[in-house]
Amino acid sequence: MKERGRAVMEMLWRISSHWSVRWVHAVVVGTVGTLLVIFFLNGMLSVETLPGCLPWVVAFNGAMAAFMLVDRTGGQLKHPRQWSVAAGAAVGALSHVLANTLFAYLHGMPLLGTRSALVCVAVAALSGLGGGVLAIKAKAAR
Repeated sequence: MKERGRAVMEMLWRISSHWSVRWVHAVVVGTVGTLLVIFFLNGMLSVETLPGCLPWVVAFNGAMAAFMLVDRTGGQLKHPRQWSVAAGAAVGALSHVLANTLFAYLHGMPLLGTRSALVCVAVAALSGLGGGVLAIKAKAAR
């Protein structure tokens, strides 16, 4: 019984150490972080001023997700900069969709329009590139 439990734990460890699982984890953490900050700011700011703050929040969380991805995968990624951009863009897109869905459910109106979606994805992708490059340089400095 003990050996079976150990085998299951080793299998779970191998699965969780795969780069694709870590990419999904980084994107989910970045998206949840964005939503938490948005709803925190919703309590302090009016709904009209919130869309102006959103690109800054998405940029930070996109960079954080890309940094976390490159830092945790080590040398598993062949093209870490491209995966960082993809992680940042995914954080921007998911944050936009989930924020609009939740605000439409809670307040009866969507938070952002389609132009804001493009801005969020572009800003998050660029900051994801910055976060990935920063993680690559930090690894090289160690």
